[in-house]
Amino acid sequence: MYWQFDFGINCNSLKKVSIFDIHKLTKHLIAMLTKKFTPKRTVCKVTFSVPSEIVNNEVALAGDFNDWDFESLKLKKKKDVYQAEVRLKPENEYKFKYLIDGEVWENDYEADDYVPNEFGTEDSVVVVGK
Repeated sequence: MYWQFDFGINCNSLKKVSIFDIHKLTKHLIAMLTKKFTPKRTVCKVTFSVPSEIVNNEVALAGDFNDWDFESLKLKKKKDVYQAEVRLKPENEYKFKYLIDGEVWENDYEADDYVPNEFGTEDSVVVVGK
């Protein structure tokens, strides 16, 4: 799902942007990743969030932590945001993406890093330290 907008840089050219790009341009920006360690730091609880304004029906989360199974982890709507908490092992990096409404794969614009994937795009990365 893409829209075209003229950002005023060159009136003769339009830029193709994703729904997350549009969301970044709005005033409703929220943190997409939050990390909280257990007291002994043996597990990091990572909360993945997607603003509800860009979702029609559902958001799935797929990544290294669930073998890229987009059916196994659906974010739940809480007020104006879809969220899921995933327990991850410290000292690891995990690639992931959101599948919005079963159609659009999107990265997290607050991810710790991005890496190229075999499909010619990038995957988001969450880095879980010590």
